[in-house]
Amino acid sequence: KLKFRNYRPEDEELKTKTVSIALPKPILDEVALKTIENPESENASKKAKVTPENAIQLEIRAHNEEQGGSELLNIAPRKPNWDLKRDVAKKMDKLNRRTQMAIVELIKERINREAEEESDDE
Repeated sequence: KLKFRNYRPEDEELKTKTVSIALPKPILDEVALKTIENPESENASKKAKVTPENAIQLEIRAHNEEQGGSELLNIAPRKPNWDLKRDVAKKMDKLNRRTQMAIVELIKERINREAEEESDDE
């Protein structure tokens, strides 16, 4: 059975097999239901209307209580390549050492070659 999620076919017969675009669940409706179900909560007693700011604050409080901490949320993501840098660091150190040794060998060979050419000229 074919299902097209990202591809939009041109053929009319295949267009019937496309999957509709999934929309995110609206968080404000969920929070509004929570405040209606829990009228004893402090936010519901102060304000009956749920605004996006209130919804975000409620979610942050719920997350803090769930995690068992009252510290601020660290919502900044790590850099996308932090794991690559960690995994490659040892290999790069080894490669840098070998590169330096190869450069030293090339310089030694060039010095020896120049010394031989000078001795041949004399």
